[in-house]
This record gives sequence, structure tokens and C-alpha cells, in this order.
Amino acid sequence: MKTIVAADARPTGIGKTPKIKDLAGVDAALHELAWLRSRRATVEGAAKQSVELIKAEAAKKLVLEHGEPFDVREQTLVEAVVEYAGAHREQFVDGKTKSRKFVHGVVGFREQRGKVTFLDGDAKAVIERLADGLAAKLTAFLKRLGLLPWLRLKPELDLSGIGQAIKRGEVTEKTLAEQGLGWASGEEVYVDPAEHFER
Repeated sequence: MKTIVAADARPTGIGKTPKIKDLAGVDAALHELAWLRSRRATVEGAAKQSVELIKAEAAKKLVLEHGEPFDVREQTLVEAVVEYAGAHREQFVDGKTKSRKFVHGVVGFREQRGKVTFLDGDAKAVIERLADGLAAKLTAFLKRLGLLPWLRLKPELDLSGIGQAIKRGEVTEKTLAEQGLGWASGEEVYVDPAEHFER
């Protein structure tokens, strides 16, 4: 990190307890404020650079001997366990228990929270299509009241509300599909490795 040299020294035109008496005092305060902001940017920039270097060094250590990154290996292992558990559910479910404990962790099944999906992958298009007529009516109403310049309208889906409506039976998956929406629910496999302590 760069050290402060005489040329970068903090301006001292204002004392420890600032009392501004004239325009020269205002300028002196501005000078010190400019210096403080510049110094902060320098220090934070150096810190950020140090952090990035440390992360880069750590990333080099998170690679297996054959060159496979840890995160790729983790994903591959989880996918393999999920595939096996899905194909052999009976080995993990016993009465009310929907998991199996192993020496090195737990694998089991749980109800996944239902979630709304966008069938065509474009959430913005679905929202615009659903809100189009309503937005035009609301805009006209607000314009008549003279409030339009003061309000911004940003339609968004209440995904939680849709989920509750499905659970209550007020909306069907077919109705959602007609609007370009889907509903994903059911069981999912979870993989929970135990803590590993290096020796």
C-alpha cells in the first residue's frame, strides 16, 4: 500500500475542531474533504486489489490434482447422489422417516416449496401481457386525477400469492399455463454432508 508522503499529507488549513469564519475557511474545508475522499478511494482500491489477489490464490488451491475445480466436483457428486436416491427411493424412506443417515452425512427426501415458473422463460413478457389492459386503465385514471406525473407503475407478479391461491384451489395449473406460467412442486432429494475436520 502506498504510504503518505509530504505531497499527499492531509491539508491542515482547518483545525481539529472546524470553525469556518470566511470563504477561505470554506475552501480549506473543501480541500480537506477532497483529500479525504481521494485517500479513501486509494485505500479501498488497494484493499480490493489485495482481496482479489487472495481470492485468486485461494482459487488455485481449490482444484483437484487432475485439474477439476472443487465446485464442479461437488456438483457432479451431488448430481450422482440425487440420481441414485431418486432411482432407489425405497432405500431412503422408511415409514415416516424420509432420510437415511450415513457415516459422512444424510441423504433424504423433502417436500419442495412450490414455486411459480415461466414456461417461455421470459418473466417480463408474461408480466407485461397480464398487466397490459390494467396498466392502460390505471394510467388513464391517474391522468384524469392529475397524479400521473407523481407515480411510477411497475407491475410485478406476487409469486407468493399465486402459490397460496394454488394451495387453496382458487387457481389451477391449467389456468397458470394459459398465462405462460407453471407450478413446480413435489419431492426433492437433499444431500447434507457432515462436517469434515482435517487432521
